[in-house]
Amino acid sequence: MKRFLCLVVGFALCVCRVTSLTCPEEGPGHCSQVDLSKLKCSVGVDVDYCGYCVCAKGLGEICAGPWNIYGTCGRGLRCNNDARDFNGSGKCVPLPKQAQRKAPYG
Repeated sequence: MKRFLCLVVGFALCVCRVTSLTCPEEGPGHCSQVDLSKLKCSVGVDVDYCGYCVCAKGLGEICAGPWNIYGTCGRGLRCNNDARDFNGSGKCVPLPKQAQRKAPYG
């Protein structure tokens, strides 16, 4: 019986696999002036999980997710996701007025 149980558990471990984030090619990790001129983003730019320059998310857009795969919020916005939930997503909402004055970007 123990041997059968070990075989079942071993088989289950072989069948289950862990999926991780992979990028086809890693980007430069920053935004160049060429990137900025091509994108024309209304709420700012960010570097995505693969290192490419992308537009930040606007008000009401989905954000966060594992490795911030859904993106980050732009100027004056924050993601209302549960930061304790690695896989959780949220929507971009306005920052409170006090926090907007303290933001290091603008």
